[in-house]
Amino acid sequence: MKVCNGNVRVSSFAKRCTLIGTKPRRPTTSHATFDWFSGFKREMPTSEISPIEPHTILLEDTPAILDHHLTTETSQPELAHLGNLIMQIPPNVPRPKRDYLEARQMSIYQLLDSEDMKFDIPVYQRPYSWQTKQMFEMLQDFYKAYMAKQEYFLGAIVTTRASEDPRAAFQVIDGQQRLTSLFMMLGCLHDWAGSQDNEGLQQRVWRMLHLQADPLDDSSKSRYRLQLREGDDAFFQQNVLKDFLPKDFYFSGVAAQSDNPTEKTESIESKELTGAEALDQESHWRLYSNASFLRTHLRKLVESQGLNLQDFMFHVLRNCYLVVMTARDEDASFRIFSTLNSRGMDLSEVDKLKADLLQVLEPSQRILYSAQWAEMENLLGRQQFHNVFSYMKGLASVLDPAVNNCSVLEYFTRQQENAHTVSQIIQVGLDYSRILLQLRQCRWGNPESTGNATDEVAQVLAALNEQCRHINMLEEDNDRLAVTLEFFLQVEDPELRLRFLRSAEALSLLLGLMGDAALKAEQWREAAKALLSRPLDPLAVLETIVLSPEDKALFLSRLDSKDLSVTVDQRTLIHLLLRAEGAASEWQQEQIVEDVEEGVEEEDSLRSDQQLDGLDDKSDSGSSQQEAVVFEVAVAGSIKALTPSPDAGNGQDGGIQTSLQGTEQAHHGSSLESNRFPSKGREIRSYFPAQLCVERIMPQHAPEGSRWRKTKVYDEAEGTESKYWYEVQRLFWQGKLGNLVLLPFEEAGGSAVASADYDVKAAYYKECGGESMFPNFTGAVSSPTGRYGRHKFSFEDCQSRHADLVDMIAQTFQLYDD
Repeated sequence: MKVCNGNVRVSSFAKRCTLIGTKPRRPTTSHATFDWFSGFKREMPTSEISPIEPHTILLEDTPAILDHHLTTETSQPELAHLGNLIMQIPPNVPRPKRDYLEARQMSIYQLLDSEDMKFDIPVYQRPYSWQTKQMFEMLQDFYKAYMAKQEYFLGAIVTTRASEDPRAAFQVIDGQQRLTSLFMMLGCLHDWAGSQDNEGLQQRVWRMLHLQADPLDDSSKSRYRLQLREGDDAFFQQNVLKDFLPKDFYFSGVAAQSDNPTEKTESIESKELTGAEALDQESHWRLYSNASFLRTHLRKLVESQGLNLQDFMFHVLRNCYLVVMTARDEDASFRIFSTLNSRGMDLSEVDKLKADLLQVLEPSQRILYSAQWAEMENLLGRQQFHNVFSYMKGLASVLDPAVNNCSVLEYFTRQQENAHTVSQIIQVGLDYSRILLQLRQCRWGNPESTGNATDEVAQVLAALNEQCRHINMLEEDNDRLAVTLEFFLQVEDPELRLRFLRSAEALSLLLGLMGDAALKAEQWREAAKALLSRPLDPLAVLETIVLSPEDKALFLSRLDSKDLSVTVDQRTLIHLLLRAEGAASEWQQEQIVEDVEEGVEEEDSLRSDQQLDGLDDKSDSGSSQQEAVVFEVAVAGSIKALTPSPDAGNGQDGGIQTSLQGTEQAHHGSSLESNRFPSKGREIRSYFPAQLCVERIMPQHAPEGSRWRKTKVYDEAEGTESKYWYEVQRLFWQGKLGNLVLLPFEEAGGSAVASADYDVKAAYYKECGGESMFPNFTGAVSSPTGRYGRHKFSFEDCQSRHADLVDMIAQTFQLYDD
C-alpha cells in the first residue's frame, strides 16, 4: 500500500513535544525510537546435565536436577543412584532458611479481638476484585455452616511484617479478598446494630473494626484494623466501615465500559435524579457493589428465611477459622505469593507477573511502579490494562515467532533477574496503558496550556480527538490496537498520529468488508514489521496501512455488493452508516440545557468537568476554555506524569508531564449517557454502536398483498402513478447498502413492523427517534418530504439513496482517485 501524499512534514522531537504540551520522556532519536522489545531473548541451555559425581550437588540445584531426570527417560536404577547422591550431601552445605516463621489457626473472632492483629494491603497487591459471584458463594458457605451448626475453614491468610517491631502491622500477601469481604460483613453488622438501637453490639463491633490509640504509648495512633491500598482505603473507610453505604453510586468512565460492554444501564440523567454519584475507578465500584449486594442478600435472608442476623454473625465469628501464616521477610513473601498463585488460585496471569517483576526492583522503584500500576488498573479496568501486556508480547512475536509458544508470564520473566529490563517492561506497559486511556477518552494535549497555541496546532489536536471517537467505534482488534499503541509510543507528532488513525480506520473497514480474518492479521503484521524496523521511518509505517488505488477500488466495489447485509458483520455496517450521516447525526451532538444555579462549589464544578465527554469540534468558544481547565488543574486521583522515571525525585527528567483527567468518554459498547456540564449549562449526548442496529427498509420476505410487491403505485396527493418494485429488483436490492437503515437498538428490532408496508415503517422510524438522530439517511426515508420518502421508498428512491450513501462514504475516506 502506498501513501497518497508523501509531503508530510516531520517535526523535530522537541517541537512535537511542545505541540502536545509535554517534555521528552527519555533520550531518543529524531523519531523517539525506543526498542523496549530488544534484548528480551534468552537462549535456553540445550546441553545435557553433566555426569553427576558424589558431593558435587548443591542443595539449591536439587529441584532442577530432579525435575530434569523425572521428565526424561531416566531408568529406575539411575534415579535410585541420584537419590543416594543427594542424601550424601555433606553436613557443612548450608541449609535453606525457612520462608515461614509461624502458622496459627484462629477463629475470625480471635483474629479480630487481638490488639496485635492489624493488617495493611501492600501497594504491589492487585486491587479488590471480587465480584458479587464470589461474595454470594462465601455467604452461601457461611449460611450452610450456620444452618448445620458446623465449623467452616476459610483458608490461609499469608502475611509478613515490614519490621521486627511487634506493634507493626501485618502486610497481607495472600487473602486480601477474603479479609476485605469479612470486614464488609462487620461493617454491615455495625450498621444493622445501630438501626436496632443495640448500642452495646455496635460498640463491640466497632472495636473489631477500629483500634484506639494506646494512651500509655505516645507513638501509638488510632487506626482501622484493615487498611487497603492507598487509592482505595479512604473510600473503603468512609463508605463501608465508618458509615455503611451512606450514598448511592454508579459506575462510569472507561473502566465501566470494559467491565460489561453489553450491559444496558440507566442514563446518567436518571441516576443523577436519584442522587447517585459517579465512580470511575473499578476497585471502588467493586467495593461498593459487593457491599450493596451483601446488604441486599442478608436482608432477603432475614425477611424470607427468618434469619437471626445477630446469631448468624456470632456463629461466623466464632466457628469460622483461618490459618494465619507469617513469612520471614518481604523476599520470602514474594516467593510465597508466586508459589501459592501458580497453583490454580484465582489470579490472572498479569497479577502473577506483577509480583514476579516487582520483587526484583529496589523498594523505591517498587512503590512508584505499584502505585502507577494500581491507578491505571482502576482507570482502564483490570481486563483492558492486563491486555496491554498481551499487545506487547504480540508485537515481540513479529520479530521472534518463537514468542508465540510461551505465555505472557513466561515471556516477560525470561530476564527477571535483570532489574533494568524489569523496569523497562513495567514502564512500557504503563506507557501503553496511558496512551490507551487517552485513545478511549479522546483527549490529547490542549495547546492552550502550553502557551504556544496556533490555529494549525489547535485544528490538528481537535481533529485527533474527533478521529479517536471514530476509531473507538470499531470492533476490538488486538493486532490493530497493538500497532496503534506502539506507533503512538514512538511517534509523538500529532499530525502523523492523525494520519495513522485515519488510515487505520479506513483499512479496518475495508478488512471488515472483506471478512477475511487471515488477511486482516497479515496486514497488521506487515505494519508491525515496518514499525519495529530500525531506523524507524514513520512514513514507511503509514505506507503499509494507507489504501492504495487498488484498495480504494475494492472498497467501492464491496460497498456496491448486493449481499452486503448478509456478508458483512453488523458492527461494520453501523460504522459505515454512522460515518455517512456525518456531523449532522445526533450520535455525538451537543444540546443546550438550562443553566445551573449559581454558587456551585468549585470542587463540584471541577468534578463535572472531569466527566465531560469529548467535545464536538464545532462547539462554542467556552469549550476550549474549559478543556484548558481540565488539563491544567490537578485534582485528587489524577495522573500527573506519563511514564515518570524512577529518578524523578532526584532532580532528573521525570518524563512527559501531562494531566490525564478522568473523563467519561467511553469506547464502543457504552450505554446511552447524558453528561451534564454545570458550569457551562451544556449536555453532551453520545450514541455508540452497541446501542444501534441495522434493519432493511424493503423487507427480505414481503408478504402476499404487500405494497412492496406492487409494480406501480398511485400517489393520490399528486395524482400521479410511479413505478414501484418488480420482483427481480426486490431480490437484487434487498441486501444492498441503499436498503439499510440505522436505528437505536433500544427501540429497534420490532418484529411486528419487519415486513410492514412503508407507511407503518416510516411512523416506526419516527417513533423510535431514528429521524431526529440520523436526519441525512434515516430521516430522509421516514419523512414524506424527505429525499427518499417522496414516493414511499420506491425503486428509484432506493437507487438514489444507495448512490448517495456510497458517495458520502467515498468522500469521507477519500476513495475517489485524485
